Amino acid sequence: MIRKRAVITVIASFALTACDPKEPGDDTTPPGFPTGLSAARNGDSIEIAWTMPSDADLGGSLVLRRADEEPDAEPTTGQSYLVGDVIGFATVIYRGHPSSNTFIDTPPSPGRYCYRVFAFDTSFNYSGSASRCVDFTEEDTTPPDFDGLASATGISNTQIELLWEAATDDQSDQAEIVYDVYQAEAETGINYASPTYTTGGGATSLTVFGLSPGTTYYFVVRARDLAGNRDNNQLVRSGTTLSNADTTPPTFAGLASATGASASRIDLAWSAASDDTTAPGDIVYDIYQASASGGQSYGTPNYTTAPGATSFPVTGLGPATTYYFVVRARDQAGNQDNNVVERSASTSDTADVTPPTFAGLATADAVTETGILLTWADATDAVTSPADMVYLVYQATTSGGQSFGTPTYTTSPGATSFLVTSLSPATSYYFVVRAMDQAGNSDTNTVQRSATTLSGPDSVPPNFTGVITATAASSSAIDLTWNAAVDNVTPAAGIVYDIYFSTSAGGQSFAVPNASTPPGEISYRVTGLTASTTYYFVVRARDASGNRDANLIERS
Repeated sequence: MIRKRAVITVIASFALTACDPKEPGDDTTPPGFPTGLSAARNGDSIEIAWTMPSDADLGGSLVLRRADEEPDAEPTTGQSYLVGDVIGFATVIYRGHPSSNTFIDTPPSPGRYCYRVFAFDTSFNYSGSASRCVDFTEEDTTPPDFDGLASATGISNTQIELLWEAATDDQSDQAEIVYDVYQAEAETGINYASPTYTTGGGATSLTVFGLSPGTTYYFVVRARDLAGNRDNNQLVRSGTTLSNADTTPPTFAGLASATGASASRIDLAWSAASDDTTAPGDIVYDIYQASASGGQSYGTPNYTTAPGATSFPVTGLGPATTYYFVVRARDQAGNQDNNVVERSASTSDTADVTPPTFAGLATADAVTETGILLTWADATDAVTSPADMVYLVYQATTSGGQSFGTPTYTTSPGATSFLVTSLSPATSYYFVVRAMDQAGNSDTNTVQRSATTLSGPDSVPPNFTGVITATAASSSAIDLTWNAAVDNVTPAAGIVYDIYFSTSAGGQSFAVPNASTPPGEISYRVTGLTASTTYYFVVRARDASGNRDANLIERS
């Protein structure tokens, strides 16, 4: 129950000391409006803070209003506050000359309250106004409703996977509920004083690493809401790690197809393998190539894919030549299947002479006083895939002044953006971008975009809400996700995200990031981590001028 404090009496007397306005004069210029308005709950009250405008004749006069919802109306310039009292916010909680830039309000009951503050001068001119809302609810003392741990399953000789259904809570969203996991080697040995692991918000599973082979472990999982209320279920589930090291290779049907794509490339494809311990997304594929049927040497693969791949382009081949391929799946323990399914394909006997189809440069945006970001959509080609396409950037300081003999820049394969740097401040530049396939054919579009570099340095950091999720991907990797930041200059495609992590909450060092993403990414897999270890992550957005936001949002 919310308790009303004596501060209500203070508020009433404070409001009665408001001065009467002077007669209006010839001044029709409104004062600046109060800035930096904030409203935050502090125990049984709400603290409102602002920064006063600096107008000379203002005298510190302002009106502070309260409403139970965000209104559309607000006082307009030039109206008397005696009229303004009934506009928008029905309850005036303060009017006068404040001695400080803060005010303590005690709302009459739980609910959502909104505050608007605006200034007036001695000629009855009103400023614009700012508003902020805050939820003022009953103190949360109710723990989540949670059925407890549903299953504990040994998935390797060192891992047990825990699963449960999401808890519900009267005030915290499911995505905000975390789960405390308690582990013991005896059913009666659970210690509820300190959890062994704590998940991120909204988790419904946890893979426990670093266990002993052939050992039974006992687990209890409890749900905890944002207010720290934890359910007290004592539902124990046990799981036993596998007794031996993983020696079982994946189950794999082998290479499904091999298709000649050009005079120098053959595309391979297959269906994902399955394994008793390794997830499909972690299985890699070893590719063996030969110039005669059955001629593959299985000692060392010619190529190895990224984890989870189900296709691979083999490039650098000779024209009008037949090649023979076998693909084998390999799990995280190094077990490889031994299938001998062979597929063959021939490269074409004529060179690719058809250029890509490309719409040209889409945007050119100045991001710093020396940098312009270019963006475009993927080109298409009959032979070269979008991931292998490179782009030629032609630059000029006059419209139509590009020289198409030699590009100013050449991008990496698959790029859909390029940051042009080392430009002159406050200068207009003109760009044309053309696509080039693997055979060296380039389109001939003349779509031109221009941008003018900034006249001074950008000093405003991006607006960024921080990391949203941190999810274990394997015994050595964690996946992070977030929403794109917004910046006053740098477009979303040009923002880089710096990642900081520690093995203790709040222990990140922000001097140098542990990792940084390519521009525009909104997810990242952190690898090389230690098994069975909890990591705490903070992600910060950095614009093209090097301005970085300072959020402290942490996920573990």
